[in-house]
Amino acid sequence: MKRRCISALMLSVGLLAVACSSRAGAPNHAAETAPSATTTARTREKAESLWVCSPLTEADVCRRGLGTVVTINRDLSRRTELSDDDQTGSPEAVRADCFYLYPTVHVGDRPATVTAADLGPEREAARVQAAAFSSLCDVWAPAYEQVNAVGEVSPEARELFDHAYRSVVRSWRRFLRVRRADRLVVLLADGQGARHAALLLQQEVAADPGIARLLTVAILSGDAGLAIPADTPDARVGGLPPCRARGASGCYVSWIAYEDSAPPPRDGGPFTREMPPQTETPCVNPAALEGGKSQFRKALFPTRSPQPGRWTVAGLPEVDADFVSYPEYFRGECVDGPGKLRYLRLDVTRDPYDRRPRPKLVDDAARAFGTGLVDRQFQVAIGDLLDLVEEALPG
Repeated sequence: MKRRCISALMLSVGLLAVACSSRAGAPNHAAETAPSATTTARTREKAESLWVCSPLTEADVCRRGLGTVVTINRDLSRRTELSDDDQTGSPEAVRADCFYLYPTVHVGDRPATVTAADLGPEREAARVQAAAFSSLCDVWAPAYEQVNAVGEVSPEARELFDHAYRSVVRSWRRFLRVRRADRLVVLLADGQGARHAALLLQQEVAADPGIARLLTVAILSGDAGLAIPADTPDARVGGLPPCRARGASGCYVSWIAYEDSAPPPRDGGPFTREMPPQTETPCVNPAALEGGKSQFRKALFPTRSPQPGRWTVAGLPEVDADFVSYPEYFRGECVDGPGKLRYLRLDVTRDPYDRRPRPKLVDDAARAFGTGLVDRQFQVAIGDLLDLVEEALPG
């Protein structure tokens, strides 16, 4: 069993956010039957505490829409779009269920597994990362008992992570019970959520041929706790191959991103220090599935947040909107790094006519700790991730 720990100081909110990973066993799969299609008031009330987002919940930030989005073009011209209040696509357009696991959103003052009573931090993560997918799928985001940041670097980290993963497994099995059984499934996950999702693939999905056939794409952003054989870029994860072409299904993407101005540490950084010999981290570039360097179609950043140091990005043009879109600005390529690290190296367009300021994706603390883009790598790639999901679903 291995554990990896990373730390990133959120200076703007004055707190320490930490992420660790460990491998944990899952309970035996038990057969369960689907409930009635009728959603009672009691069921809906219970769903409000079980789900951050779901078709069963009324206060669903994933269906509420993104609000106002301002696109900044290369000549600094702007285009404003207003998202509908209900972001859900038509029944014909929504062809899948997206199971979303958010990254670490709780710091805490002692080691624990937690879920906020009002689900505020969890809902903010879903608004920033998952809401955009609601035009393609019904988003199911369980309110799982995640390990807080203090717990991730504590002596109890392994026990806490096992407890959190069991919470995820319960949510996954609940999801399988209440969803329509013939719909396709997409996994969306970042940070701690990606580590839980990787275990789900290896232990729950791989053991269930029925759901494995329905799993269309698994998106594992950030350190997913994975170690594949070295020099084997097409290694499978939980039986899934990496996505290598647009329109491919039954595959995964996984990446850890570093900016060219803040490369990983010489020893490979915190993601690889306890990896087994002859292994490396997987890297599948969402913007260039087949390999090589490519521009990301669209980055999307929130302009305001109850957790501003966590989700907002410094250096963006000032706008009166909920999100800023930066189309075709960032570029990425999977490269071999130091140690066992294979990572997504991020730079920006070399277009001399592009006048947009470069956002500051990596703060000074993340630069010092060698943790790369952490959560913001999901936002840089979100345009390509939306394309990946849309093109993997049948027309």
